[in-house]
This record gives sequence, C-alpha cells and structure tokens, in this order.
Amino acid sequence: MRIQTTSGPSYAISYVHLQVGEQLVAEADAMAALSDGVEASAGVGSGGVVSAAMRKFLGGETFFVGVYTARVHGAWVAVNPPLPGDMTWVTVSPDYGLALTSGAYVASSIDVDIDTRWAGFRNVALREGVTLLHATGSGACLFASYGGLQKFQLDAGQSMIIDAGHLVAWQDTLQIEVGMLGGLAKAAVSGEWLVARVTGPGDVWMQTRKEQQLEGLLLPSRKQNTYPRRGVT
Repeated sequence: MRIQTTSGPSYAISYVHLQVGEQLVAEADAMAALSDGVEASAGVGSGGVVSAAMRKFLGGETFFVGVYTARVHGAWVAVNPPLPGDMTWVTVSPDYGLALTSGAYVASSIDVDIDTRWAGFRNVALREGVTLLHATGSGACLFASYGGLQKFQLDAGQSMIIDAGHLVAWQDTLQIEVGMLGGLAKAAVSGEWLVARVTGPGDVWMQTRKEQQLEGLLLPSRKQNTYPRRGVT
C-alpha cells in the first residue's frame, strides 16, 4: 500500500495505491474516486454489528463502511474528509496504537481495528464526547483535520497544552488531562475554556482551526445589533 496526499493543507485528498488483493476500509462518504480494477463493497468494519453501532452512536462515525479490494496491480482509491483541511496517515502496530477524536478517522488498512474507547471522566469534556476512536492492529490509518495539521513529538515527561477543540489524534502512550486554563476567571478572560494537558512519551497532532469557530460564524448565538433606518420608526 502506498499513500499519496495532495491539495493540502486546505483541501487535502489522499490516493491509496493498492497491490493485488490489498483492501482499504473507508468511511461511507469518504470515497471521492477510484480506478479500474477496484472492487467496492459495503460492510460494518472490524468487530461486527455491535462495534459498528458503538462507533456510530458513541464515536460519531458512519455505521456502514466501504471496503475496496484491488484486483489489479496499481489500482487506487481516492479518499477525502467532509471538512476542508489536511490529511495524514500513520502506521499502526502492536507497539503503536492511535487515539482519534470523533470525525478525524477517514480510512485504514483492512488489518487495522477501529473501535470505541471510553475516554474517562477526566476527558468527558473533550469535543468528541465521552468516547474516542482507538486504532490498533497493523497497517495504515488515515485521519484528517479541519485546517492544517501540526505534529508534536513529546519525550517522556514532556508536556504541552492544547485547546481541546484543536486536538485531533495522539499515540495511546500519551497521558491526557482536560481542565480549564488557569481557572474559571482566567478562562473567561482568555476565551480558552477547555484545554488538554498532553504528557509524553508519544506523538500528538493538533489542527490549526476548530469546527466550533466556523459554527460560531455561521450560526452566531447572539443576534447582531440592529439600528432603525433613518426616517423609519
């Protein structure tokens, strides 16, 4: 499997080139194009119906997934996320699991298991809710962001703070704690309400924008001030 990502970081799309017999699993609405020699089918992904239902109702992912099988050498599948932004991929292995926020997952190799994972009470305030997606197994896992992606590599004991809405994915060796930045009063002044303290060792990805900012522009919670036209009462 060879993955080529283009048109990033604003409108990224990934072309997954497959060997004969290789399979790609993708979110139901992720496929943008495919070449001749690819057989497409539908499934419920790893773990069967129960896991698919949990991913749907707890993780915010689609119930059905697309399964794409290469029947000729060099066949490819193009996948993209629903929001404008960047994409990347990592190689998941028994020594490298990946936690994903809801909506970040795009596609993966057939041998990568995507399941829901309880985030714990300390993480209940993350934007993805009380569950995370957890990628384990062996193979490539593609995920996306809203805006550009930034990767940080943290050594053991090294920490950084990320706004909870900017957090996208992280290696499951990292420790995540969610809270308010400097307490309630400081959070109200700075506008940074919920942040995640991320402690290494491991890799973490953040996005340069967050969906809530776009939602606030499109659907403002407060009506704009209106002024009567001159001469109109």
